[in-house]
Amino acid sequence: MVLDYKQLPNDSLGYWLVVDRSAQNDFSIDRMEYIEPDSISPDSLAFYSNLYWDNDLSGKDNFSFAKIQELFASVRVVELPTCTNYQQGQVNIQVIKGVGPYQYEWLKQDGTMDPKMGSFENEIELENLSAGTYE
Repeated sequence: MVLDYKQLPNDSLGYWLVVDRSAQNDFSIDRMEYIEPDSISPDSLAFYSNLYWDNDLSGKDNFSFAKIQELFASVRVVELPTCTNYQQGQVNIQVIKGVGPYQYEWLKQDGTMDPKMGSFENEIELENLSAGTYE
């Protein structure tokens, strides 16, 4: 796939090809696949190579473009707590763009849980979370 950057607002970092494999038109940060161009020609053509569409054989994928950020991360819910296992909540934090290591502090807003703190390189899963609002 080739994108002519001259057709978009000028941006020094360029643009990700953003793919929604579910084709739900949601484009939530935590559901997308972010692909940087392999190369950019002197005349501002961005090349995205080795793309595979419709990996799940659903018959559709959606895509768009987004400005590349120097630091960009997503938080995905892996598992929700239930009434019978109220501390089975699990989230995944993945850095899509940036240079680690990263420091994190995961706090429950009502203060009923000690903060989880630490560092990671590119991705981490936090487990044993109860229902609530976190920051």
